[in-house]
Amino acid sequence: MDKILAVRANIYDQFHGSNAGREHFFKDEHREAYAAYYTAMFLIQDTGESVQSHMKRGFSSDAWLAYI
Repeated sequence: MDKILAVRANIYDQFHGSNAGREHFFKDEHREAYAAYYTAMFLIQDTGESVQSHMKRGFSSDAWLAYI
């Protein structure tokens, strides 16, 4: 999970450090792609951090606590 979150961080950092990303995604005609990028970044981070937390303390047999 650490590797997945590290790759996600590298992609995020590359995107935000790139003029090409801003020049492409900040145009109105690419706003759906921009929204998809951010949705994917948040989903990867949220899921990765949840799984990582479960892995550290063990997955609960209680469905509500084990829900990711």
